[in-house]
Amino acid sequence: MNEAATVTGGCACGAIRYAFQSEPILALNCHCRDCQHASGSGYGSFVIVWQDGFEMTGRPTYYVKQSDAGNTVERGFCGECGSPVTILEPHRPKLIFLHAGSLDEPNQHQPTMDIFASRANHWDKLDPAIDKFDEMPPVPDELGR
Repeated sequence: MNEAATVTGGCACGAIRYAFQSEPILALNCHCRDCQHASGSGYGSFVIVWQDGFEMTGRPTYYVKQSDAGNTVERGFCGECGSPVTILEPHRPKLIFLHAGSLDEPNQHQPTMDIFASRANHWDKLDPAIDKFDEMPPVPDELGR
């Protein structure tokens, strides 16, 4: 993604829209069972950006649950069309996770890693060109807690 360009996205019906200009912190595919359920697919594909400078119109509905690690995860989706849009993790309050499919230009998404790759389904062909982590990789202090 181009650092100078504004990146936009939202839900399928347009009730939720967002924009940011910063370069994403990370782009990844998560193969944990929660992401499989939430995406209705083999994995969730995400762009992670800073909350600062992120703007959203419309309000997602949140499904709140605990992750395998015991942290609260808030999965945001459009209450009108059901499109998954965001994930918030209160233990990482500076970050927002955006479903890559919610980007207006989803081909801008270029994942650099697969996480929870050990939980990928046998029919899910992982991209050999990106890094693999069997579970959650270490998270730098500046990104959490």
